Amino acid sequence: PLLSSVRAGQKSTSKLLEAFIMTIEKITNILVDAMGIDAASITPDATFADLGLDSLDTVDLMMKLEEAFGVTIELSEAIKTVGDLVALIDGTGEGS
Repeated sequence: PLLSSVRAGQKSTSKLLEAFIMTIEKITNILVDAMGIDAASITPDATFADLGLDSLDTVDLMMKLEEAFGVTIELSEAIKTVGDLVALIDGTGEGS
């Protein structure tokens, strides 16, 4: 029983990692294509300021992400980094 629960945990961890990778790739593509940001500077820890986005750019990004992922994103103090966006989208996106 322990081995099967470990295997089940590995499968769910693998699916979470796969979802994270897919989400961050999609966000990266939007940042590169629509916002003109260098892909090398986009990391989970990168803040919007690190990426050169001002408040108007950030609102524009949120609208693009809402359209791309089919979610509603409320701007808040909790969303500061690309990783925060991934966590939010993976937690509220389609199929959640």
